[in-house]
Amino acid sequence: MEEEGYTALFSRLCDIHSQPDHPAIVYHQRLVRQRHKRRLKKTLYNALFQSMPSKPCNRHEGSQLTDLDEVYSRAYVMRCQRRFGDARNLEDLTEGFLSVSPVARP
Repeated sequence: MEEEGYTALFSRLCDIHSQPDHPAIVYHQRLVRQRHKRRLKKTLYNALFQSMPSKPCNRHEGSQLTDLDEVYSRAYVMRCQRRFGDARNLEDLTEGFLSVSPVARP
């Protein structure tokens, strides 16, 4: 499960949470489920980013996110736009940079 990352974990949690408890038919069930899943993922990512330890010196003016948080949130937006390859490349480059640069590690 660890190799899948936060996005796969959040997706699975959203799928489990949005399963109907009863066999009632919902009008536009697929759209309702997708909208619900998007809201849940946004809430989960917000909770993740708020709980991550971060360096206060990298904060943007008016933002509570660090540079690293900003990169991961951009990757999330790319995934929402179904640009999975770009998001994966961005995360891989970020992880590579963090493994080489001891200064950038929060």
